[in-house]
Amino acid sequence: MAPRSAVTSKRSNQTSSPLGFKVKKSKCHRLSDRHPCSMVKYFGESLQLYLPPEFMLHRDFLKQVLAGKKKLLPLKDVKKVSVPKYEELAVEKIFAIVNRDPDVMAYFPDSLPKNRNIAREYFWNILHTVHETYVQRLITHAQQ
Repeated sequence: MAPRSAVTSKRSNQTSSPLGFKVKKSKCHRLSDRHPCSMVKYFGESLQLYLPPEFMLHRDFLKQVLAGKKKLLPLKDVKKVSVPKYEELAVEKIFAIVNRDPDVMAYFPDSLPKNRNIAREYFWNILHTVHETYVQRLITHAQQ
């Protein structure tokens, strides 16, 4: 039988390395806010940051956040808004206008999974926080 590089005990969650050190096994195998070791949980609960929905929050976006290329807002700074579901206020239409604004795009991932759009609530809350008067004018105009 070939020698094993690490031996795992079935009773414990520790691995013994080839040099004999005891190393605690990591269970972080996926990006999820339900996982106890998750960076997502750390950002959301410990740092109190406003996070996009899980489908928008992927590894590349988190790397950009850690590198300072993208941003996450503190929960206390988010100005939440309830936007009526009018056709002229569809996320796709407004996003096509604001996607050239670097202040807004700093809070959104560069790419999304196939057949997925930006989450409506997250989009409007971010836009309202960054450009409050613009969002209020859009809503007022749509209601006339």
